[in-house]
Order: sequence, then structure tokens, then C-alpha cells
Amino acid sequence: MGRKRRIDRAAVIEVAAQLVDEIGVTHLSLAPVAERLGVRVPSLYNHIAGLEDLQLGIVAYSIEHLRNGILDAIIGKSSDDAVLALFAAYRTYARTHPGCYNLLNALTTIEHPDLLEKAHPLTYMIAAVLSAYNLHEEDAVHAVRALRCMVHGFVTLELAGGFGLPLDLDETYRRLTELFIAGLH
Repeated sequence: MGRKRRIDRAAVIEVAAQLVDEIGVTHLSLAPVAERLGVRVPSLYNHIAGLEDLQLGIVAYSIEHLRNGILDAIIGKSSDDAVLALFAAYRTYARTHPGCYNLLNALTTIEHPDLLEKAHPLTYMIAAVLSAYNLHEEDAVHAVRALRCMVHGFVTLELAGGFGLPLDLDETYRRLTELFIAGLH
């Protein structure tokens, strides 16, 4: 075990998020997190209540990072350009953080309403991007849901190796994005 260093909850969650991207959600446990931090497992309990608390922390961390990535991508853009940037940023996040992305979708907000609270700004940001299309309230909610279904479905299949035909996935994703935009018009 390496030299002990001072840690806090944020450091534990950040290391665990990096680890879950490397090893996957099903292999996440406290032992590799402690090892990477150079501490013993009991020391983690000063910062987290256990594995579920760690997972919830990773989800909150992931929501924030996904939101920030999308915000950086859409800033200064509107309408179709903003939707294109949003789709690209969402996919990029899922591809570069596959473990965090899988965990983000594994823990439902029904079981953990505090996560719903953390996800609201992301949902509102997506709704703001779609507001350029002058959708009525119900239509806007359906559009946000449709966007999430399209992007999530694609990246989930992509991460799982679910596209077997030898066609360019970037081209498929571009067409998916264009279909969504055409539907908004």
C-alpha cells in the first residue's frame, strides 16, 4: 500500500468514478478505491457510508460532468447547431466514461429522489436547447424524452457492441441526429 494521503468525499468519488470507467460497474468495490487512494478500506467510511453511497456519489458526479460537457458544447449555439452539439457531447461523455454512464442509468431517480433533484438542471438545459423550436409545454416534454431515448438507445447499443454490421457508426449517429432535428421542424 502506498503512502497515505489526505482524502475527502470528493476525492473518493472522483477516484471511484475513474475506476468504474476502467473496470465497469459490476466490478466496483471499496477495496480497489482504497488501494488507489493509498488507504485502507475502513478509512473510506470516514467519507462514504458504503458501496451504495459511493455509487450514488458517482451518479451525482456523472450528472454534473455530463451537464458541464453538454453546456460547454452548446454555449453560443442555437437551434439545429445546438441540438447537433448536444447529441455529440452526450455521446462523447458516454464513450469516454462508460462505467459512469452505465451507473448513471442503473440507479433510478424513483428509488433515489435526491438524484432527480441533481438531474433537473440537465433536463432544463436540454429543454432550453429545444425551446428554439417553439414547442408547447407537453410537446417539449415529449421532445426531451425522445431525445434521451434516441441518444441513450444508440450509445447503450454502441457501448455493448450491439452494432454488428460493417457500417460507419458516426454516419448512423449523424443520421439519427438529423432525423430528430427534422422531427422538431
